[in-house]
Amino acid sequence: MFGYTRRVPDGVSPYSSPSLSIGEYWLYTFEAEGAHNSMCAPHELFGMVGSIVVGSASGPAANPVGESPVPSEQSRPPEITAGLVLSDPAMEPESIVEAGSVSWSDLAPESKRPLLTPVQEWVQSRVPVRVPETPSGLLAAPGFRRW
Repeated sequence: MFGYTRRVPDGVSPYSSPSLSIGEYWLYTFEAEGAHNSMCAPHELFGMVGSIVVGSASGPAANPVGESPVPSEQSRPPEITAGLVLSDPAMEPESIVEAGSVSWSDLAPESKRPLLTPVQEWVQSRVPVRVPETPSGLLAAPGFRRW
């Protein structure tokens, strides 16, 4: 589950991997039928998300990002680059079932561009976002704000 709007089949409890060191791994068995979206919360900005389809392409993750269930103040759909990645046609559950797997290279370039503002806000306002730079010249994404 995203911890935002529900993107896993009904009855599936939230899950999270523990912190892992280099060379360690964690296994999770997906038992409920349907589409399961997962994400790395600290890397939502960079589009680090996935969609696993078990059996049929059904459940909340089979709906387009931002649709059903309707977001509320307590929940929101995947945003920033994660929202773009999950909205790519290659990431539709039926496409995953048909292809067997989808890799980063299968996504359209526009679905992989870094987006530093929430998707819905960007679509509605089209206001550019200026991100401050660190002394080293790297983008300071964790503290970005609109100017």
